[in-house]
Amino acid sequence: MSRTTGVGTPHPQPALLSAVDEGVLPEEVAREVRAHLADCDICVQLRNDLNTLSESIATEPFADRMPPGIFRRKISWWVYGAFAAAAALVVIWPRPQATPVRPTEPSAPVKYRLPLEQAKLRLPLASALTLRGAQSSSSSAYLKDLGIALEPYRAGNFAEAAVRLRTLQASYPQAVEPPFYLGVSQLLDGHAQASIPSFEQAQRIGGEALNEDVAWYLAVARERSGGWEPIKPFVEQLCKGSGEHRQAACEALSK
Repeated sequence: MSRTTGVGTPHPQPALLSAVDEGVLPEEVAREVRAHLADCDICVQLRNDLNTLSESIATEPFADRMPPGIFRRKISWWVYGAFAAAAALVVIWPRPQATPVRPTEPSAPVKYRLPLEQAKLRLPLASALTLRGAQSSSSSAYLKDLGIALEPYRAGNFAEAAVRLRTLQASYPQAVEPPFYLGVSQLLDGHAQASIPSFEQAQRIGGEALNEDVAWYLAVARERSGGWEPIKPFVEQLCKGSGEHRQAACEALSK
């Protein structure tokens, strides 16, 4: 709606806004003004403010003591001034523009040099070496309890495996398998930092069948917790060895 022609775009004249409910406008003009008000919150607010201003002037205490001609001029002056100020405000005050929302791009997964796979179960030899010197009955009980604790590990339920292996570790503090497989379970469950003490405990206990596995998974956990550079010397030692993880260690160094 135009400010100069009365009806058009973008807004109606302020006088039209104030007069649309007075029944004095041509029907076609009134219809266009009402259609605009139905879709323009700014003009609705402007119309309400102008009507309020006109009513407040008409009810001034001294209005009934003023000559009719002067009172009409007073209202006309105030209302005209209000119309002009409001029209200028609407013209210079832009409608708020919606800020475009940029779609968030998924962050690229962190790439590590050392691959993470589920550790193989090396129970018979490792357990025999861990419990050497123990009575056969004690060894059999340990193997049975260890098998029960590792059931969820075999099934891929690493959170439950961690719970059982932590309990088993408390019962057999000198066995290497509970802290080692506990660390692997924590690592596979996404808790690299928490797995480091478990691997360090397994490393202190020792066990010839698991020594290289412990060193490898400790390096994997440390890379995921603190980056590549701190663990590079350990990987170099694994690359110089002849164990199962030698090739993966050498490939990591060449990347």
